[in-house]
Amino acid sequence: MVRGERALYSFQARGGQRMTLRIAALERDAVFQVYAPGAVPEIKASIPEVAGEALPGAGEGDDATRWTGVLLRTGAHLVVGSTRGNAAYRLTVSIR
Repeated sequence: MVRGERALYSFQARGGQRMTLRIAALERDAVFQVYAPGAVPEIKASIPEVAGEALPGAGEGDDATRWTGVLLRTGAHLVVGSTRGNAAYRLTVSIR
């Protein structure tokens, strides 16, 4: 991924399920944000952004590389992956 680009992922999960996310890049320059159901993706200046409620510790500016918690709501959760430089990354999502 080229610096400044963002990738948007969506997945369905139920409230009460435990989710773990991890993002890994060789130079440790990849991060993510996670948004609760009801969040809406938007394109601003050709860059995908999300309007909605971020999960605690996984919002814009938190620079999350790992997150674990119990989901409070059922529905489509959005994950935004981004880098602070050019990077390839691996995003792992586990829901139980």
